[in-house]
Amino acid sequence: MIEFSGLDTEEKRGEFLRSRGLHTDHLEAWKKSMQAGLVGPDDESKKASRAEISELKARNRELERDLRRKDRALAETTALLVVCTAAFDSSRRSRAAKAKT
Repeated sequence: MIEFSGLDTEEKRGEFLRSRGLHTDHLEAWKKSMQAGLVGPDDESKKASRAEISELKARNRELERDLRRKDRALAETTALLVVCTAAFDSSRRSRAAKAKT
């Protein structure tokens, strides 16, 4: 926008736009968008943003709770696997010792 507004003739502006594949409508849309951003969101946008943030926070809490539950289940499964492996190894050693005698 700044570079475009610095051009002094319509010919230079037209060349600038063509070289970048743009049209004056694009620049007008960008200008309106920038001006709207400077003004700030209206009350309805703020309410929608707050509602979305609230929903995202609730979803985050739900996911964190689910993750903690799954972490506990994984820790329990790991502990059972260790116990079963130890029992299996102990049983195998006992059978090996009996076979030698």
